Amino acid sequence: MRVRAGGPRVVAFIEIPMGESERQLVRLCGFILAGGAIALICHTPIARAEEAATSRPVTDLTGLSIEELMNVNVLDKTITSVSGTRQRIAEAPAAVTIITNDDIHRSGLASIPEILRLVPGMQVAQINGNEWAISSRGFNALYANKLLVLQDGRTLYNRAFSGVFWIMQDMVLEDIDRIEAIRGPGATIWGSNAVNGVINISTKDARDTQGLLVDTRIGSDQQTETVRYGGKLGEDTWYRVYGKYRLSDNLDYAEQTRGGAMPVEPGSEAHDGFHDAQMGFRVDRQADVQSHLMVEGEVSAGQTNNSGTLSRLTPPLEKLTDYTTDYNAAHLLAKWTHGDGDGSECTLQGYYDRVQRLDNFVVDYTQDTLDLEFRHRFLLAKRHELTWGIDGRAIFDETGASEQLRLDPQGDTALMLSAFVQDCWTVVPERLRIYLGTKLEVNNYSGFEYQPSARILWTPDEKQSVWAGVSRAERTPSRGEMDGTTRVASEPTPMGIPAVVTYTGNHDIKSEELLAYEIGYRIKPVERLSIDLTGFVNVYETLVTNKLSQPTVLMSPPYLSVPVTRENEMSGDTFGAEAAVNWRVTDAWRLSASYTWLTADFRETATTNVDELELEENFPHNQFQLHSYWDITRNVSLNASGYYVDALKGRDIPPYLRLDANLSWRPSKNVELLIGGSNLLDSSHLEWIESGSKSLSTEPQRAFYGQLILRF
Repeated sequence: MRVRAGGPRVVAFIEIPMGESERQLVRLCGFILAGGAIALICHTPIARAEEAATSRPVTDLTGLSIEELMNVNVLDKTITSVSGTRQRIAEAPAAVTIITNDDIHRSGLASIPEILRLVPGMQVAQINGNEWAISSRGFNALYANKLLVLQDGRTLYNRAFSGVFWIMQDMVLEDIDRIEAIRGPGATIWGSNAVNGVINISTKDARDTQGLLVDTRIGSDQQTETVRYGGKLGEDTWYRVYGKYRLSDNLDYAEQTRGGAMPVEPGSEAHDGFHDAQMGFRVDRQADVQSHLMVEGEVSAGQTNNSGTLSRLTPPLEKLTDYTTDYNAAHLLAKWTHGDGDGSECTLQGYYDRVQRLDNFVVDYTQDTLDLEFRHRFLLAKRHELTWGIDGRAIFDETGASEQLRLDPQGDTALMLSAFVQDCWTVVPERLRIYLGTKLEVNNYSGFEYQPSARILWTPDEKQSVWAGVSRAERTPSRGEMDGTTRVASEPTPMGIPAVVTYTGNHDIKSEELLAYEIGYRIKPVERLSIDLTGFVNVYETLVTNKLSQPTVLMSPPYLSVPVTRENEMSGDTFGAEAAVNWRVTDAWRLSASYTWLTADFRETATTNVDELELEENFPHNQFQLHSYWDITRNVSLNASGYYVDALKGRDIPPYLRLDANLSWRPSKNVELLIGGSNLLDSSHLEWIESGSKSLSTEPQRAFYGQLILRF
């Protein structure tokens, strides 16, 4: 079906009262749309790629050019993170998004945390120059503990603090094949901590990165240098080696930092820059059509600057301190995949991962992980596709101790063994499927966990699908929650001695539990337009909270100890709706937009010192984003992205609008020049203040950059 110009039009005018934020949002959308609207009038048509795109199976996008990718409908893109097998988004019974390499390139974003802003409903908040708070469907924090992040099947989730050290997650962006984002639980396949979402980053096969790449980016906020070379080791073996360096400048202090309690001058230069470097390789061997072996490895090292308050027992009780954190990491991963040609496929993967952070202000920390996983997919019967797997993991950690934080014991070993099974039952061919599965897991720190799910997918015709699901997921306690003692504040008292607030661990806390109900609808009313709608209700039990215990007076030196313990004494519900629209206006212009609504209701199951209303107001109730990708000519493209994030009233953070834009020119097939800017609407804005954190918040600032990419 095609829409032709000249048909009848119906125009409706609705008067809506708007405040200043809403007016700015309308102006922002108008700015982004205006740039692309010119394409309808004066664009130079690029090579017709629609026929080329449809000449290949929609399940294989790896061979498409940039122009062809522009013309592939988003529902025809494939994803593997939902069921463990490759399937079209239109057939995935979950709320999923794929960020392609083309999306990353056009966005102009330069880091993995920033790139995740492209995911509808994902809350990405920059805390300072080297820290981010990233989460899906609420519960955001510096270490957001309900979002599982993986790269090529290797988990990036850190057990010590139940989160991700985002500054350490960097890679050559040109080598990313896709980022698959599941909004909602994915625990049946991926296990514990895949509660509110899963981010799965997949890098390209080495044979798709042949030749030399030199990428230089110079900006007002950050500089990067990347060199990568790919070649062949034989007729069926390819490799690539790479190196990358990053340098980031300091930002400015926010107008408010932890409620304005910090003794810093707003707008002054902070101490939060960083620099790091990495080197790595990947080898892919395709022995035959059915067998594939991949080996990859990387080493990295860097240093961040930070400022924080040192809580003391003697005056001054709160001392502002500049400090540095040295970090390094290394990993080696091997993955073998073999198919029998009859729908059966086996995968064996193993990896070693090491993370080390040297931080005398907070705590020194080293973690070594060994993981071995086997998966098997086969046709159990004509209409039953069974996927099962087993996984064994050992995590060894060693910590130091500081005046602010210590873990007891300082060293620990966590052992985990898990198994999962999932059956995809085709009830009616091409119309009705049912997915039933569960993940069973046992570990030596939280015991036995079970995480089942049931999902149904109905496709009444080739243009629309309806899905629904019920899932259970668990978030296991971190080492910090179980074994940590953290001094968070020192304040004077009328008695003349300081009151010292200390968070203490609890070995008896349980895993946090989620029961999620989801429903979704996807439709492609015309070839160039797709709409994706999702609604959900998340029911949380045994949430970990802070409970105030009886203060006591301690001597040498004298002070009032105010202990706060970790307890499972809260439950709550979140309710949300998500909408995403993708419209290929012309062969040269593509628009995508999304809107997310989220609200929460928390309840104490015992008396704690937690303010439920403040927690409920820590979620942005409304988020909106709009992206325009316009190929002005075959060699020139203009891209723009706008983001609106609602106020976080619980942290006294106002709403903000963000506009990014860039212009790309390819004078030849080997050379590309880009100029662009981010946060173009204002000089800076506040995005996050971390509760209980020793780090100070700074404001992401308006920035400009130039980039030169050479490919040979």
